[in-house]
Amino acid sequence: RHRRRGARSGAPAEALAPGFGSRVFGRIPLGPLGGGLTPYPWIQVLEQSRNEEILHGNLQALGGEVRWGAQVTSLRAAPEGVEAVVGDTTITARFCVGTDGANSLVRRSREIAFDGVTNPHTFYVIDATAVGGLVDGAINVRPAGDEFLLGFPMRGRGNWRLIGLARDDDGDGTMDERDAQARIRRFFAVTYADSR
Repeated sequence: RHRRRGARSGAPAEALAPGFGSRVFGRIPLGPLGGGLTPYPWIQVLEQSRNEEILHGNLQALGGEVRWGAQVTSLRAAPEGVEAVVGDTTITARFCVGTDGANSLVRRSREIAFDGVTNPHTFYVIDATAVGGLVDGAINVRPAGDEFLLGFPMRGRGNWRLIGLARDDDGDGTMDERDAQARIRRFFAVTYADSR
């Protein structure tokens, strides 16, 4: 059995908990989904911010740096690889990876089409604390008509990432956390004390 590295950073999702609305239909163990393909075959839920911390720390250990908040304003092929202008500095690198979506400067400069689609819906993503109504240690999947709730267990007891459709429930012209919190309680019988 492999040791679960990074278990302190993330939360294991050892099962899938399907349901409908407030009803839970059980718990389906996930097991080692990548068994035989990777030494880490389980699902580990890790917050994006924590993932960035781990990657940043490793990059620093290798002698690299991150220029937080710096914007690439131009990019061109060079004999050594690629030249990027970041602020008033030109950086030469062997390669460049564009991770800034459909309007990526990297994509535009290389004339790479965006073949994906843009989802017309607006979603909420809430890192909630003291959550009640979800199956522990499992990815909770709950449709309810034209609603849905995804719940991912996060590190720390009672901490969850909740994802669903954002709507203006109280008719005040804004979509805010109060709307989402009321919708989560009404359709899924899931409650939480606070959010991060």
